[in-house]
Amino acid sequence: MNSPFLLHPESDWIVANAEAFAVFDRFPVSTGHALVVTRRVVPTWFEATAAEQAALMSLVNEVKLILDQRLRPTPDGYNVGFNSGDAAGQTVPHVHIHVIPRYHGDVVDPRGGVRHVIPDKGNYLKEATESTSLIAESVPLTLSAGFPTSPLWEHLSWRIAGARYVDVLASFVQLSGLDVIEERLFEAIRNEAKVRILVSDYLYISDAHALRRLMGWCDLSIEEFAEERLRVKLIEMARIPSAPASFHPKAWQIADDHTGFIAVGSSNLSRPALQTGIEWNLLSDKHSAPDAHAQVASEFELLWNVASELTPDLVAEYAKLATKFRKANFEPESVDVRESTFQPRPWQIEALASLQKIRDAGYTRALVAVATGMGKTWLAAFDALQVGQHLGRRPRVLVIAHRAHILAQAEAALSLVLDKEFGEGTTAWYLANRSALDGELVIASIQKLSRPEGLDKIAAEHFDYVVMDEVHHAHAPSYRRVLARLNSHFVLGLTATPERTDGVDVATIFDDNLAYHASIGDGIEEESLVPFHYIGIRDTIDFGQIPWRNGRFDPAELEERVIRSERMDRLWASMQLHPTERTIVFCCSRRHAIFTRDWLRTKGHSSSAVFSGGGGDSYADSLQKLRSGELQTLCVVDMFNEGLDIPAVDRVIMLRPTESKVMFLQQLGRGLRACEGKSRLLVIDFVGNHRIFAQRLVHILSLHGAAGNWSTLKRWLDGESPQLPDGCLLDVELDAKDLIREFLPTGPKEAIEGYRALRDELGRRPSVLEVSSQGFLPRAISAAQGSWFAFADSEGDLNTEEREVLEQFAEWLKMLETTSLTKSYKMVVLRVLLDEGRIFTGVDLNEFAKSCRRFLQNHEVLRQDLLGDGHAVDHFLAADPKWTKWWNKWPIGRWADTQAGRIWFVREGDDFRFAPTCEQNLQATFESMTAEIVDWRLAQYARKWKQSASSSDGASFEAKVSHSSGKPILFVPDKTKCPDRPHGPTLVRLPDGSDWEFKFVKVACNVAAPQGQKSNQLGALLQEWFGPNAGLPGTGFTVRFQRHHDTWFAVPQGMTKGADRTELDKHKSVGIEILPEIKRTARFTTHVPVFDVTAAAGNWGPDGSPSEIGWVSIPDRKLDPGMFVAQVVGHSMLPRIPSGSWCLFRQCPAGTKNGRLLLIQMQTSLDPHDGGRYTIKRYTSQKQLIEDHLVNERVELQPLNLEFTSIKLSGEDAVDLRVIGEFVCVLDES
Repeated sequence: MNSPFLLHPESDWIVANAEAFAVFDRFPVSTGHALVVTRRVVPTWFEATAAEQAALMSLVNEVKLILDQRLRPTPDGYNVGFNSGDAAGQTVPHVHIHVIPRYHGDVVDPRGGVRHVIPDKGNYLKEATESTSLIAESVPLTLSAGFPTSPLWEHLSWRIAGARYVDVLASFVQLSGLDVIEERLFEAIRNEAKVRILVSDYLYISDAHALRRLMGWCDLSIEEFAEERLRVKLIEMARIPSAPASFHPKAWQIADDHTGFIAVGSSNLSRPALQTGIEWNLLSDKHSAPDAHAQVASEFELLWNVASELTPDLVAEYAKLATKFRKANFEPESVDVRESTFQPRPWQIEALASLQKIRDAGYTRALVAVATGMGKTWLAAFDALQVGQHLGRRPRVLVIAHRAHILAQAEAALSLVLDKEFGEGTTAWYLANRSALDGELVIASIQKLSRPEGLDKIAAEHFDYVVMDEVHHAHAPSYRRVLARLNSHFVLGLTATPERTDGVDVATIFDDNLAYHASIGDGIEEESLVPFHYIGIRDTIDFGQIPWRNGRFDPAELEERVIRSERMDRLWASMQLHPTERTIVFCCSRRHAIFTRDWLRTKGHSSSAVFSGGGGDSYADSLQKLRSGELQTLCVVDMFNEGLDIPAVDRVIMLRPTESKVMFLQQLGRGLRACEGKSRLLVIDFVGNHRIFAQRLVHILSLHGAAGNWSTLKRWLDGESPQLPDGCLLDVELDAKDLIREFLPTGPKEAIEGYRALRDELGRRPSVLEVSSQGFLPRAISAAQGSWFAFADSEGDLNTEEREVLEQFAEWLKMLETTSLTKSYKMVVLRVLLDEGRIFTGVDLNEFAKSCRRFLQNHEVLRQDLLGDGHAVDHFLAADPKWTKWWNKWPIGRWADTQAGRIWFVREGDDFRFAPTCEQNLQATFESMTAEIVDWRLAQYARKWKQSASSSDGASFEAKVSHSSGKPILFVPDKTKCPDRPHGPTLVRLPDGSDWEFKFVKVACNVAAPQGQKSNQLGALLQEWFGPNAGLPGTGFTVRFQRHHDTWFAVPQGMTKGADRTELDKHKSVGIEILPEIKRTARFTTHVPVFDVTAAAGNWGPDGSPSEIGWVSIPDRKLDPGMFVAQVVGHSMLPRIPSGSWCLFRQCPAGTKNGRLLLIQMQTSLDPHDGGRYTIKRYTSQKQLIEDHLVNERVELQPLNLEFTSIKLSGEDAVDLRVIGEFVCVLDES
């Protein structure tokens, strides 16, 4: 006889010996269910030889050991046995031993074990009660008659997601069919399903493009999961032994942990067959027709074994034969009808316009942040189409991501949109064992592309458009390496992460161009999502008694605590108060899910429990009943966190204390999808005595624009209305609010507790930038240890390699934290070195300068360092050699000098490299730790350039008068920071009543003229308003634009201060002589550097960091290293320091600072919008002793002019003050 077990290829065997082999059961009763089978076909155990019996039992032991190693969680027990004869339930007459892993909680009461072969006799310890069998009800044979009432896909889609095995047989396959199945197919693969698809070359109807896509999907599966979870074969008619005249079978076989399902009928793999056509298919489950299921499985195996695996050569040959056959045998016609392209949603239309404006402004990169489920992949497809329409041809597109289903979705969406507009294109795959880059659409995994050989290959290619999906912290270094080698007109980054710091984080990879942010609120506004009503009830559990390890509660102890009836009583009261129709309950374990299901059933509430690993109710059966309304509640553990949506779900209950923000928002999102008759999602959550519950409320409060930090939560607890999407409500019991207050970090340890909370949430050490973006001060956190990584080490958060790097390079890392940044240039040098992976190999300075220049020019924030007058070189127009000479003199020269007492970089001619040696095995860790500090410093630096509209309605903004190419122009806030400001040609009314047309672009306005005139008159207008010095360095003129009744008005600020400017200009005209260069021997002997700092002797001065602009002679005075000269503007220090004075400063000596006149930099800690600024004041402080060291309790910065008030700072606010120097004298008096 033919045994189905012998159809398993040896590649599927778990283990084998001379007499027997083991395979996984195709219809497992639990995860890991295996069969041990004799090589010889022997009907039962008792006919096997002694040697065969011994071999079988030997393999049973080996299989058990393998399963213990592979399965997570490790099985808690095993059932091992065989069936012998029909009466004992044997269905395959070939001896096989079942090895079935068992888990605590997989059945309500496991006592009796194998005795349950006769259910009523199973547990002799338990009195007979109502059956608690979890076996799904049998479904009688039914007919799916197709569109419009019963399309086959409606019966298949929800079964696939929870399947363990899926076998598909079709005569032919089309792209439209793959469009239909793609999302569910990859969801099943993520859930560890094994999928096999079998199609044929009959009449060459199968689309060769569909075969290529299937081949790509197989590679995606291998790339992500390192195993063949998806396999596809082609039946070649000529190779079938029976030589049939036709090939028309169509069948689906789907098995989960409980039962099997088959659909046999007329539907091939195309959209009409699955969704929109009249097709007949008979449906049944395994319990109603076991013989039919066994026959389908056996016949599928026979066909599978004569079919050929898809390979590039096989598909190419098929395409050639198909073309030849079709020309000879039928008229050209459309074989496949794919779904019409989706129309952009409202938010996508806005995002597309923003992206085009960014390109029009000359930028080549942008980032879009889109909440999960909002359609970011389709946005990329629509924007690629937009680019192609501007080019007048099909654009060449590269898609990069790290997960299989994301790449599959992108390939499907882009090919659909672009093929419709430009005709059929070619697709290449660069992943797994495929290395093709020659397609019009290239699909690549970031894992493979970021390897050295991938970087070399991509550098030789050119693309019109590149999509980088899932850009986030974990993969940022890989994306940076690829970006550094890409040759592309435009790169779009996509992320589902809504958070963004003020300057340089994920957005920095894309030049800080955040083109659009589509949040949950946007989805609610366009009615694709429904509003939510969050109800927080106080938990009965004392979470303080549950051990907390590695960012999570101890699973076993948590499980014991949550399985309590008093907690369920509180839940039931809330459920009765807020009734709904369909509910998903998120539980913390399988046992918890079964407990919750059974508890709800005692209340007469229909409920099921589904989870991976076996022991729950049937996934397919439960989902069908929930969809139809027969089931009220579905208790889940690890399913439904992402993927399958059930729009009709109108209540979500959080019974598990989810530590992860991502998982919490995914669980919330399971019920937000809109559907007919659903107006709102009810969310019932337990609030307990642990900080993760406070963090969860922070997540809720930050869904619609509010900062995701403790300050937002504090304000809400103090009575401020929450900033939620329209229609959303937040109700938390008063005693639960009081509980939350107890877990808000306060006092000096607030920042450290904030770090620990973020670590717990992320499940790893947070980066310094992540901590900073949450509103905490890294320098305050690490004050006691002296540096960021020393603090992380004290928390036990560094791994072995990081500790070794810290030990060897502590000075380097600390220097990066503390080195003064007069411009961004020093950090840009490091960032580009890291991007190109050349910090240890070194760079040629001529080429490296070009890379740095591109980086600065293309970066929305950091390019501000290049704008305006007073530069030694025109950063935008200078030839490369001239600019390279300047760059090598300043930041390169700075790095080649001593930094913190050491030489860190060596320059030899045009070669520039890191001086210290680093062991090969530590280099990647060194680069990662260096990049962490560099990104944080750039983020801090970039904050000072932020501008925001100051009016309450956002319909106004201020433009700064500056200079470009000898003419005054206006710099305006970026649209992402001031969304209401105009863009493009805009009619503006001037104070004299005349109407002018101003042309606003990304960050500037350099063209304006009276309405109806073409010649640019902006420069003349600004000089008319502000005089001939308009826009010159040292001036601070601004123009305020304000909208009123749809009309924009321009109002120049400060026109009446001409006398003050004249007096200042006069003072400056008799000022110091600044020399651009001096001999090295004159440094700090006769000359000191002049820093471009306008220090405020009044209110806070203009934004700025000190930039060395030259050297000045200081006669008749002993000079010391570290001395410098800077100008002071303002009247608060009169009479000692007149406004406009050039003053000499020295490094502040050790000891008390009280009473000294100090130049102080105010870091970003006090006002995240204003950034770092400089002032000169008399310093006084009061200190207190905390944990054996003194810290500031209060700092006061006092003016000498009594008409001015002091600046008073709390100890927390004063942590990040930096003393730049101590005042020595006014140079005019020296």
